[in-house]
Amino acid sequence: DCVTIDVEEDDAWSFEWISVSSDINPVDRYVRNNESVWMSSDRKEGSKNLELCVPVVIYTVEIKTESLWMSETSRISAVLTLSGEGGEVKTGSLDNFVKGRRCVDWSYRVPSLSSLKSISVY
Repeated sequence: DCVTIDVEEDDAWSFEWISVSSDINPVDRYVRNNESVWMSSDRKEGSKNLELCVPVVIYTVEIKTESLWMSETSRISAVLTLSGEGGEVKTGSLDNFVKGRRCVDWSYRVPSLSSLKSISVY
């Protein structure tokens, strides 16, 4: 989850971020130039190479099922999608929701979504 940038010419350049995605993983992953490093092969103007990595964080999701009659399920296969400026991540299939209890603790190390904008349930 890192990008290494090497420059060959001495024309100074600065960038805010780089986004990478693929056919296999179409979700954009951003690496940000938070230190505002200038790039150039001329060491007086900037850095010839730079490695930037996607920040990795642990997101924890907890769900409490209602105490209402028939609110529990053992086979709903709910999928949560957490979306933010840095992309999105899906939880995978979640099941076994017990009436009136906190039933799901989902923790996963993923690239940072930056500021979380939405949570979708499918």
